[in-house]
Amino acid sequence: MRDPLGSVSVKDGRVIRSLNQPLSQADFLHQEEALTLIEKEQLIAFEFSNELEVISPLVSFVTYPHEWTNAQLNDAADLTLTIAEFCAETNWELKDASAWNVIFDGTSPIFCDHLSFQKITKKNWWAFAQFVRHFVLPLCVAKYAGLDAYESFKLNRDGLNPQQVKAMLGFRRFFTRYWSLLIDIKTTKQLIQTETQKQSGKHLHQNLYSLLRYYINGAKTKKKKSIWSDYIDTRNHYEKESQKIKNQTIESWLKKTNPTWVTDFGCNTGEYTRLANKSGAKVIAVDLDHESIQQLYLSAKGNKDIYPVVADLDDMFAGRGWAGNEFAGLVTRIARVNEMSLMLALIHHLAISNSIPLRNIAEFAKMVTKKWLVVEFLD
Repeated sequence: MRDPLGSVSVKDGRVIRSLNQPLSQADFLHQEEALTLIEKEQLIAFEFSNELEVISPLVSFVTYPHEWTNAQLNDAADLTLTIAEFCAETNWELKDASAWNVIFDGTSPIFCDHLSFQKITKKNWWAFAQFVRHFVLPLCVAKYAGLDAYESFKLNRDGLNPQQVKAMLGFRRFFTRYWSLLIDIKTTKQLIQTETQKQSGKHLHQNLYSLLRYYINGAKTKKKKSIWSDYIDTRNHYEKESQKIKNQTIESWLKKTNPTWVTDFGCNTGEYTRLANKSGAKVIAVDLDHESIQQLYLSAKGNKDIYPVVADLDDMFAGRGWAGNEFAGLVTRIARVNEMSLMLALIHHLAISNSIPLRNIAEFAKMVTKKWLVVEFLD
C-alpha cells in the first residue's frame, strides 16, 4: 500500500510497516480508540517492534475489490463508515476512504491501513470523493446498469468517476438518489455543503457520513437468479444415489488427507466448499458467476475460513498496481497456500467451452496445488 509516511513489506509471516519517522505520542495508534477498534475486530491488530516499525499478523489469503461481490463491497463501505463515525466522536478522521484499505478475513471485512488516521483540522472531509468513487458509484451502477461492482474495479483500480456513471445511466440518473453526485463538480460541492449543514448541533463530518450511508443503503441489490445460482436444485445429470456416493467419496478423501487449505474451483454456491470447511479446512471458493458467489458469501457471513472469489478461470487477473507487483495475481495468491484443489464437473467447461488444451489445464492444476488434486470428469 502506498503511504507518504512509510512502506509495507511481508517477512516471516508478518506484515511490517516501516515508518519514515517515529510517530508522536499524540498519533492515533497510541490512543485508546485504536485499541477499541481492534477489540471490535474492525482494525487489524498491531504492535510497535521499535519506533520505526509497526507489526501486524498476516492474513494468509487476501482478496481484492475486483474479486468481490456487490454485497462484499457494500459491507466494506459500511465498515469504513462505521470506523469514520466512531473516530469523529473524538475528532479523528480517515485520510482516505479506499476500498483497498479493507480486506476480508474469510467473510469478515477488516480495516488494514494503520496510518490512515489523522486529527480533523478542516470542515471538509478530504476522502469524500474517494469514498464516492470506490463505493457509492460502483454500487449505484451495479444496481441500475447491471455492471457488477467487481467489473468496475477491473476497468479502473480507482473505482468509477461521475462522468463514467453519467454516461452509463443517461437520463435514468435523475430517477435515483445519486443524481446530485452526477452533475458538475462545482454544483456537487454546493449540494453536499447544503446537505451537511441541515442538521444543527452535529459535526460536519458526521453529517457527511450520514449522507454517504444514505447512498450506500440505497445501493443494496435484491437477490437475483443467474443461469448457475440455482444449479444445485435444478441439476438433472446425477441420480440421488450417485450424488450421495460423490459426496461420501469426497468427504472421505478430505478426512484422509486433512488439508489445511482447499481451493474449490468452479464452486457454484459452495456445496463442496462447505464440505471442505466442515472437514476443518480453510477454503478459497472461486467461480465466475457473481450471483452464485454472492449467495455463498451471504450464507457464510462471519465465517473466517471461507474466502469467496469472483473470477473467470479463463481470464484470471495477474498482478496489479506498480510494476504489476503491488497486488499479487490470483494464481500467485492461491499457489502460496493451497494444499488441495477441487475441480468437480469443471474440466469440460474449460476444455470444450473455452478450448483450453487438457495439458494446459493439468499444468495449471499442478501450478496452484501443493499436494492433492480431486478431478471429476463427466461422461
